[in-house]
Amino acid sequence: MALEELTARLAEEMGARLDGASPDGSVELVLNDDMMIEVHPDPSGSGFLFSGTVCDLPTENREAVFGELLHANLLGQGTQGARLGIDPALDEIVLCRSFSDENMPYDVFAKDLGRFAEVLDFWRARHRHGKLGAGDLDEEALDDEASDDESDAAAIKV
Repeated sequence: MALEELTARLAEEMGARLDGASPDGSVELVLNDDMMIEVHPDPSGSGFLFSGTVCDLPTENREAVFGELLHANLLGQGTQGARLGIDPALDEIVLCRSFSDENMPYDVFAKDLGRFAEVLDFWRARHRHGKLGAGDLDEEALDDEASDDESDAAAIKV
């Protein structure tokens, strides 16, 4: 299935909104008022990527936050294959995950997007609870942290 078909079907099944179709084929999948995931075709021509904003770049405790992001990326803790980075143009911490198969089956696409939303929700929850940069990151926290409050990712269970 092509990327446009995958995102359109997922949005329809979830009751989510697709916004911002751009000439390059990127769309924004709006899950609710607080969570949006961008789906982009890979610029190299094969595959696609998901991206989402974790939070604004902190003005305090930056070294600890950067250290935690580096640690998470290097060891894969709390990322499930995604990568954390900084968007200097927007002063935001972002989460991205790329996929090389642009023609993946719908069920795999929906499952991967669901996992990405859970990881994004985990990092957003760490920020909301003041734990970003606290250095207490472990893989089990992925399940615990996002479930501390109502999960934005719960909207995408398929």
